[in-house]
Amino acid sequence: MSDKFKIIESIIDKAYVTALFDALNIVAANGLNIIQEIKHSQYNKSALIRIPDQSCSSETDIFLNIKQGQPTVDQVYNAIYQLGADCQNRIIAFTGGQGWDDEENPGADIDKVRSLVETMNEYDQGIYMVQISSDSTSSEIECEVLAKPNAQPKFSKAECPTKERFTESELWQIHFWSVDDIFQELAFQSGFDPDRQYGLYLQVGGLGIDTKWNDDGALILVTDANTNDNKLESIWDTNKDEIFEMFKGCDTKLLYSSGRLKEISITVFYKPISDLTGVRWREKSCYAGLLFSKYMQFEGFIEKALQDQKK
Repeated sequence: MSDKFKIIESIIDKAYVTALFDALNIVAANGLNIIQEIKHSQYNKSALIRIPDQSCSSETDIFLNIKQGQPTVDQVYNAIYQLGADCQNRIIAFTGGQGWDDEENPGADIDKVRSLVETMNEYDQGIYMVQISSDSTSSEIECEVLAKPNAQPKFSKAECPTKERFTESELWQIHFWSVDDIFQELAFQSGFDPDRQYGLYLQVGGLGIDTKWNDDGALILVTDANTNDNKLESIWDTNKDEIFEMFKGCDTKLLYSSGRLKEISITVFYKPISDLTGVRWREKSCYAGLLFSKYMQFEGFIEKALQDQKK
């Protein structure tokens, strides 16, 4: 068994948790109680820990999750909205190296998760992000604290993004944009602006190609705002069989205005974002990757169709 697996096996132990709390300057003068241990897999464990205050009149609940490999967005979601939802503090711990499920996971990344933790701590979520490097034979916890709770958060806990808004941001910033790193911003760095509208919009030869994903599903829209020609209608009349084949099984709608084709709307899938809250990363990446690939395929098709019109 490697040292990294030994950490997973031994960390949910009163002595090790106490040592970890000491390293994080979490005061447990009256001791601590591990009230629940959850083994998600041999690579991932969680614990709910309770610390009585000095007067023993109240208690602080702390959620701890540790996984082998890289930290993940799923860890943060679980800590805030699921197992750690009722806790005052949360510890996201990881061993470093490559976890068995990390290689294809765009949300398994130190920089992305640290950015997310720092953003969520602006909502007073009390999250520590820690890389643990000691093995089970060590008498002390060796760790590096990469993020910790904000002493002066910008927002209150009541203003914390809903799990649906969190998932929407994750889908776009982690799973959609990860398909092409050229476009990807440092995930979550821009926060959770409630007025922000996610999507990808490109202009090709005077036509606007847009994509939207909300609780109505995922759409690709091509619009023609130019009243001087009928580029979009010409593309449709010439290539509609290919478009139907490209989006087989998808609903396609045409919008006419003043006798001109103004918009083609294609529903790639009807999976609403709210259905993806709390699911594993693979399912989210599957849907986001499908939307991205269909968008880029259609954008290339429209560009070629416009070039053909000029011949």
